[in-house]
Amino acid sequence: MADENSLGRLLRVLLDSAVKYTPAPGTIELRLEAQDGKALISVRDSGIGITIDDQARIFERFFRADKIRSRELGGAGIGLSIAEWIVQQHRGSIRVRSSAGVESTFFVELPPGASKKLCGAVLGLAAALGYLVSERISE
Repeated sequence: MADENSLGRLLRVLLDSAVKYTPAPGTIELRLEAQDGKALISVRDSGIGITIDDQARIFERFFRADKIRSRELGGAGIGLSIAEWIVQQHRGSIRVRSSAGVESTFFVELPPGASKKLCGAVLGLAAALGYLVSERISE
C-alpha cells in the first residue's frame, strides 16, 4: 500500500538533490506518469552529473561523490539512501542515468496502486511550494 507522506518525502529528496547540484541557470524537470497502473517518476537536471564509478555507490548511506562541494552545500549524504529505502518499501525500483559534468536523471517505478497516492503527494508538495498543479489520474 502506497503511503502519501513517504512519497512526498521521496519527491522532496530527489528535487532537493537536483537543486543542490544544478548551478544557475540550470533546469530541473519533474515528470510523473501512470503506465499500465504503475507510477513512473523521473527527475532530470542539467547539473554537474555523476561519474560512472559514483553511480554504483550513489544510494549508499553517507556516500558523497564530491566531498568538497558536498560540505559547501550541506547535508549528511543520506538523502538518496532514504529515497531508495522509500522506493523499496513501496516494492518499486530506482535507478540513475548520468553523464559527469552534464546532467542526471533519476527514474522511479512504483507498482500499481501508487499513482493516486503519488498525485496526492505531488499536490501537497506543490501547495507547500506555492505552485498550481492540475490533477488528472486514470487507474
